[in-house]
Amino acid sequence: MNHKNLSSLNFIYCGLLNKSMCIFKIILCLCIIASCMFLTGCEGRELDTLAIVTSIEISEAENGQDENKCKMQAEIIKMENSESEGMPSNCVSVAEGKNMLDCLKKLEENESRQFYLGHLRVLIFDDDYLKTQNGDEMKEIADFAVENDEIRFNTLILAADSSNGTVLEAETNATGTRGMDLSDELRLGGSKNIKSVEIVDIINQMYFGKKNISLPVITIKQMNDKMIAVIDQERRCKTAI
Repeated sequence: MNHKNLSSLNFIYCGLLNKSMCIFKIILCLCIIASCMFLTGCEGRELDTLAIVTSIEISEAENGQDENKCKMQAEIIKMENSESEGMPSNCVSVAEGKNMLDCLKKLEENESRQFYLGHLRVLIFDDDYLKTQNGDEMKEIADFAVENDEIRFNTLILAADSSNGTVLEAETNATGTRGMDLSDELRLGGSKNIKSVEIVDIINQMYFGKKNISLPVITIKQMNDKMIAVIDQERRCKTAI
C-alpha cells in the first residue's frame, strides 16, 4: 500500500473518530441536562402547590389508644405564588398512627397541598420511643426510602433527648427552620466533626448484617427564656436496626 493510500485511510479514520467524538459529546450533554432536570427536584411542579417537608420527628403516641403507637410531627414550608409578596409560612403538622407509615399517610390526607419529601433534611426519633422498638422503625425507613423516589438517601437520622419536650416544639439558633438548621449544623457548623448517620448508612448496616447503630443526639436547652434544640457534642444513642 503506497503512501497516498495510507494518507487517505488516515484521513477517513480521523473523520470517523471526530464524528464519533461529536456524537459522544452530544449524548453526554443530553445526559447531563437530564440529570440536572432530575436533581433539581419538584419535577416541574409549582412550589405554591406543595407542602415541603424539611424535618420529621417521631415519638410515642399521647392519646393512649392501643392501635396508635406512634406520633409524627412534620415541619412543613409552604411557598406563596410568584405574584404574592408574602413570605413562606412554616408550620408543624401532627398525626398519630400504628407506625411511621400510617402516620405519614394521615398527614398527607390532612394536607390540602401535595406532600413533598424531596427536601426532607432530618428524621428524628425521640429516645423514649426508640426504647420501645426492636429495630422495626429503621427497617421501615429503609424500605420507604427504597420505594419512594422523592426521599433522599442522605437524609440525616437523629435521636432526641425528649426529657424537655420534642424538638419540633423547640426553636433553633439560626433561621428557625429546624430541619435546615440542624442539618447545616451537622454538615457545616460546629458539629461537623460529629459522625452523622444518613438513611444510606442504615441500609448499608442492614445489608452487612449489623444489629445496632449509634445516632447523634439532639438536646433541648433553655437559652434566653427560649427552648432551643442543639446537637449534643458528647452523647450518642445506640439503637437496634
